[in-house]
Amino acid sequence: MAVDRPHPCGYAREARTGSKEHPERPEGCTEPLYKAHREAEMSAAHAYFSTRLQQAVGAGKRTPHAT
Repeated sequence: MAVDRPHPCGYAREARTGSKEHPERPEGCTEPLYKAHREAEMSAAHAYFSTRLQQAVGAGKRTPHAT
């Protein structure tokens, strides 16, 4: 049995009601809306925190995990 979950862009609402009218934008949400680039963002975050970890290991503040 499929679960009818609301989609942030109102697609589930359109399927339920037949209306193409988009729901009101939540208060505090302003233009421009940001299209996330998840893979690139996660790669950049991994590189940043890997560098910080290596610096902490080099300074003796952390011990490396055994692999």
